Amino acid sequence: MDRDEAPAATSLLYLTSLVDESFETSSFRPYCYLLEIDNTKILLDGGVSISSSGVVLGSTLQSFKTLLKDVSLVLCSHASVEFIGGLPLILPMLPASAPIYMTLATQCMARILFSDLQSSIFVKEHDEKKDENEPASLVRVSHSQLYPPHAIEHLFKRIVTLRYSQSFTIENIIISPFAAGASLGGAYWRIRKGTDDIIYAVGISTKRERKSRDTELVEMISLHLKANPSGDILVICPAVGKTLELILLLDAYWQLSKAPAQLIITGVEACRLIDFAQSMLEWMGDSVLKAFSTTRENPFALKHAKYVRELDPKDPYDKSRRVVLLATADEHLQCSSSYGRQLFMEQFSKNPKSFVIFTNNN
Repeated sequence: MDRDEAPAATSLLYLTSLVDESFETSSFRPYCYLLEIDNTKILLDGGVSISSSGVVLGSTLQSFKTLLKDVSLVLCSHASVEFIGGLPLILPMLPASAPIYMTLATQCMARILFSDLQSSIFVKEHDEKKDENEPASLVRVSHSQLYPPHAIEHLFKRIVTLRYSQSFTIENIIISPFAAGASLGGAYWRIRKGTDDIIYAVGISTKRERKSRDTELVEMISLHLKANPSGDILVICPAVGKTLELILLLDAYWQLSKAPAQLIITGVEACRLIDFAQSMLEWMGDSVLKAFSTTRENPFALKHAKYVRELDPKDPYDKSRRVVLLATADEHLQCSSSYGRQLFMEQFSKNPKSFVIFTNNN
């Protein structure tokens, strides 16, 4: 909306995208918006894109500095790179009094995400050349600059956690998170002031959509196992987010189908992710809670999947046919020294019978 053409209303509302238009149709798209309600500025998410030569913000640093200096608070939707990956860099541009709101589960998942980013992604130099297809206006910073431990800890000190449907009020604006369905702890936000009612909903997922995607994934794996008896399968998914859903899906499929392959879950933070999931069942969907109340068995006490931090070629699992679920922050295998990229290059790319499936949170 053009500020000079704003119609008379209870409140003056402006929404500014802080993402370069070149990302609008890209699978690497970060999410970052500035919502203004009268004199109150709310930052909606703070994502980045990971490329082969560094971490890319969706706009210029000067744009961020100019627009964010008066921000009152930050709302975070999901614990994934495209939603919160840029917060450590953006945080110094915000007023010291601006809190960061997310659900408790998202906060826990965010710790796993940033730990994965710190330990598994190659640190690039500042003078690294940009990718040819990226706009010259975009800002790239090295991973060491973006994710140093002190910056991560400072970020988490600013976080205020909420439960679903828990409301808080700031400057006469009432804000509440609700379950988005796409990730554990993921939220869409209801923002109200007077008669104005705003819904910020990105990365949401319905049961029908999830069922359709899950069915498609299982069918792809099943067909490949039958058609190609000697080829391994690598399923690449985000470090957090949809990974937990896929773990349960594949473990259940193995139980029903007796699939002729080892199911292995790997990733720098895979073991920690599963341990965390076992203690956060109350944040999961109705089907998980119903299964737990019926059997009293934790669904993440996996019966058919093995999980390891890093898959060694000398590992005994490597001697049999494998379906490997790789949980990694570098979900597009862009960074040359990430664990995921190395696993793909060393153990899957050399076998023409291997089958690779890329997934994402959406």
